Amino acid sequence: MLIVGRHLTCVWAVCLTAGIALLAGPTRCAGEVNADLAAAYQLIQQGDSEGALAAYQTILDGNPPLDARCECLFWMGTVQEHIKQGDKAISSFEAVAALDPDYRWPQILHRLATRYLDKGDRAKADSLIQDLRSRRASTTSVKDRTRADLLIADWYKAVEDWPKAMEYYQSILGKYPDYDRDVLFAVGDTAGRAGKYDVAARALQEYIEKYPEGPQFELAATKLITAVASSNGDWNKALEKFEAIRAEHPGRVEEVLFNLGMSAHSAGKYAIAIQALDGYTSQYPDNQRFAEAAWRLVEDYTNESRFAEALAFLSRISLSHPKLRTHGTVLRAGLMVEGLNDVEASIELAQSVIDENTDPYEVFLAKNQMGFNYLYLRRDAKKAREFFTQALNAYPKDNLAIEIASDIAASYNLEGKHAEAARLYAEALEKYPCLVDDIAAHVRYMIGDSSAAAGDRSAAKNAWAELAAKHPDSEWTKIAERKQARWEK
Repeated sequence: MLIVGRHLTCVWAVCLTAGIALLAGPTRCAGEVNADLAAAYQLIQQGDSEGALAAYQTILDGNPPLDARCECLFWMGTVQEHIKQGDKAISSFEAVAALDPDYRWPQILHRLATRYLDKGDRAKADSLIQDLRSRRASTTSVKDRTRADLLIADWYKAVEDWPKAMEYYQSILGKYPDYDRDVLFAVGDTAGRAGKYDVAARALQEYIEKYPEGPQFELAATKLITAVASSNGDWNKALEKFEAIRAEHPGRVEEVLFNLGMSAHSAGKYAIAIQALDGYTSQYPDNQRFAEAAWRLVEDYTNESRFAEALAFLSRISLSHPKLRTHGTVLRAGLMVEGLNDVEASIELAQSVIDENTDPYEVFLAKNQMGFNYLYLRRDAKKAREFFTQALNAYPKDNLAIEIASDIAASYNLEGKHAEAARLYAEALEKYPCLVDDIAAHVRYMIGDSSAAAGDRSAAKNAWAELAAKHPDSEWTKIAERKQARWEK
């Protein structure tokens, strides 16, 4: 292929912009180039991103034919996307579009839109998707129209415009038989996210009936159960739907049962979660997610105040799953005081974990439990501080650190040293990560409360003003407001 005149200048300018020299060296024959392209693509499949980029650049340096240049740039952009080199990917894809506007145009426009969206340029991204829609309307190629439709639908999903995504997937369902399975699942998925639970349930029911061996069967079944529950808030109906699916597909419900338990837990339907997770841990004791299910089951027993059942379950798994025994012991120590008010048993269990010292993090949790027991139940501030300080020093970046630091401050309040407590509460907020808004609100409340107890109402008012500004809807803000109102009387 010979490129002459102004077109040569334009292509060279585009290539310089992309940072890629395309015209160096003699043109290679098609057979050699195809072999090199295949070898470069194999590097992608092997996960060797840097090797693939170097291989494609070597092909480009050999001045291959136009279609090979486009192929190289396309796959270079794809690899650059994968390794988070967004700007370089944009340059590669734009170079393709400049060399040959018809080369894989649906994918090029969609990928450019996605990259610009990642850069925060929504206007540019939307403009590219509009170009994609315009070209889709005018193309006579069935292949390109198919790709464009699927990518436009995917775009609405990517920007979380669930109603539009659902409508677009519905509009192409049945048009392209090779993609019907994936489109049907997408209809159900996006309908559920759009709050159209009846639509979601119908689509997902059809999916599991038509494609019982489909790669997304478990996820479709989970989303179907969730849609059934969400449509009327009746999680018993969701459980019935699961049983119906299990009757039809007994070999494919392991993950579905796990997901049902987790979804019910997230919805606050702890009794349903217990049924699901108890069934899961009983039927699938060797699953790699057993521990996750077990700890969530204990949490749900606790949420339902079914402490005896939680303790019995922990005793069972300490025998059946020895690797879980240490953490189970820590949980039992907490349940002993929360459910049975047996401080002595809790201290004995937590101390056994500390003495065994088989897992540093479990020791950290056990010391935290010991601190709690001594501070809030035995009212021994000094002993509590010892355990809390050891725990905090061991894991100062843990999510529990802010709570432990607050408990250390509380120990000084117990001793009547309120000014020191106020100082330590403020220090806790500054030094330790706090991911839960209510915990931060409580600490700010305690800064003010401790200051007031120390006789410094001015400092208390300042702390509570900050509390109101940062957490206007918190219950702690309302408590602070009521206290200040009493001061004014």
